[in-house]
Amino acid sequence: MDLLMGWKEIARILRVSERTLKDNWERWGLPIKFLPTKRGYKKPVTTLSALKRWLEEPGPSGS
Repeated sequence: MDLLMGWKEIARILRVSERTLKDNWERWGLPIKFLPTKRGYKKPVTTLSALKRWLEEPGPSGS
């Protein structure tokens, strides 16, 4: 399975900074789910295939 876990790993694939990803993932409509951790925060996860499908989707038209 091509599982990506954590902001850093997902940001590396998308070639953006972690901060940019954290600030914009919802607005961009990224297919990210969150898993609970022992420390009480949630870890972002997605798959490489889901990101590839997302990248291939047509973006909004116009400027």
